[in-house]
Amino acid sequence: MSPLERTGRVGVIGAGIVGLATAWELEQRGIEFDVFEYGAPGGGQSRGESRIFRHAHDDPRLVELALRSRRLWHEWEREFGVQLISPDGVVSIGRRVLKQLDLMREVEPGIRVGEIGPARLRDVLPVLADYDGPIVLDEEGGAIRTRLTIASLLERVGQWLIPVKVDAVEILPGGQAAIRAGGIRRVYDTVIVCAGVGTERLAALNEVAIPVQVEAQIRVTYPIRPEHRRGLASIRDGSGRHESSGVYGSPVRGNTHYSIGLSQTGAVSGNGLIDWDQVERLAGRTDEWVRRGGPGVDPDRGGGGACWGAPLPWSAGGFAVWRRGPVLHLVGNNMFKMAPVLAEALVDAALEGGVPEGMGRRDRLGSPISAASQKTL
Repeated sequence: MSPLERTGRVGVIGAGIVGLATAWELEQRGIEFDVFEYGAPGGGQSRGESRIFRHAHDDPRLVELALRSRRLWHEWEREFGVQLISPDGVVSIGRRVLKQLDLMREVEPGIRVGEIGPARLRDVLPVLADYDGPIVLDEEGGAIRTRLTIASLLERVGQWLIPVKVDAVEILPGGQAAIRAGGIRRVYDTVIVCAGVGTERLAALNEVAIPVQVEAQIRVTYPIRPEHRRGLASIRDGSGRHESSGVYGSPVRGNTHYSIGLSQTGAVSGNGLIDWDQVERLAGRTDEWVRRGGPGVDPDRGGGGACWGAPLPWSAGGFAVWRRGPVLHLVGNNMFKMAPVLAEALVDAALEGGVPEGMGRRDRLGSPISAASQKTL
């Protein structure tokens, strides 16, 4: 059999954070694999700064997954010898945060998350304007060092990266699947598709319909004023003040800059192109929030852009796995923080069959439910 056509154990499509994490999980278990990626690793849905690790969610199942994922991030840090999540916490403000706090404590009574006052807020996040409403500090949360994380994973699994665009995944009669890419055809026992916004296209070729809406997520990075350049908490502002429906942000570049994103997303046309006029308008709204809500950063020196998002209809922050035969398709949004636990679940499913427990499309992961009703699902 030629190098252009051979059989392997697992083929991974996509070298974003989940694809690379999955490859690393396969490597640790001694399982043969290849990773296919046409663009720069981490350059698609995983691109951009202001990635935040947080435990706060409206769905207790996501809280549980975040708790498991945080423990795995600690393992990554010990293995790679670097700090991947800042130790400075995440501040959440707005009316919903106390309900989320109660839910986190219901799931994990000993969790290091609690309500704080305005004085403590000024201490952990002096760049933020004064606020006297509900404030919650997640001490185990923090800013994810995205580029360092991608680089650390690439150092371990990059030798198995095949830099070609995947044209199709064929489901074969014998229970295997073939990846066609760049003039090669390789057969695998299982294929894991975690190609971000490209997953829907590959799934559709095998008549798997995934109801995902591609969006452009806006992030703008601003210099922090010199007097505040130290360890800073990340921010989740759901207060609705400053005419914003939702803002999130985190310190980046060695705490010299702060990267801000909006919960509102930009439009993507039918041909897959970003509506840049709308992006500019949203960036302008980000500038305005900084002028009013973030006096500790310079609103006149921002720069940034957009990255892809792929939310599912039932949740802006949920995800799900579709399976057809030997092919698993992962789709969702805000998955960077969940990458270690997703990798474990995907590899388990690849070896055992089925989809990861609780992550099927019918589970509607990310939909707000009570911890009590969770037991009936």
